[in-house]
Amino acid sequence: MVVLLGKLALGLLLFDLLMEWAEFSINLYASIPAHAEAYRAVLFGPYWYVFWIGHVLLGVGVPVVLLTLWPRAPKVVGAAGLLIAATFITVRINLVVPGQVIPELHGLERAFSDLRLNFNYAPSAMEFLVGLFVVAVGIALFYLGYRLLPLTGAQPEPAPAVTPADAQPAVAATAAAGS
Repeated sequence: MVVLLGKLALGLLLFDLLMEWAEFSINLYASIPAHAEAYRAVLFGPYWYVFWIGHVLLGVGVPVVLLTLWPRAPKVVGAAGLLIAATFITVRINLVVPGQVIPELHGLERAFSDLRLNFNYAPSAMEFLVGLFVVAVGIALFYLGYRLLPLTGAQPEPAPAVTPADAQPAVAATAAAGS
């Protein structure tokens, strides 16, 4: 079962990598200014390390190496799955940051002046706490499911069967007590 899960995770990860490569290459090759500028911000902008180190190296490179070199080791497959899941947040930030960093309407930054209108984005403490809360709820649901549902396959031991030979001394003792 571990080998199957490892192969499934590797296949889905490589398919996701292919889809991501298609998305980036098509938008950069088309050179539509708004799209290309956003993708350049992801690849080479102020948060380049989130994409290259967080997503490509830790979220794709290390799990691919782990899943191809040790596909039968349960702890290695689990570690690869944990890396994939943990670095999935880097994919989300790569969707959010370009929309916040690149102004959609050119000249908007000069049309209205306010402290809240800027194109520098960093997640706030509230956003981090909401993410932490979601992870905590997920762990709590997993724990409840593990404790309440019969997932382990362990069956309670049945009571020992009483044979007629075991029952006879008890019957004889009852008959002797009654007389």
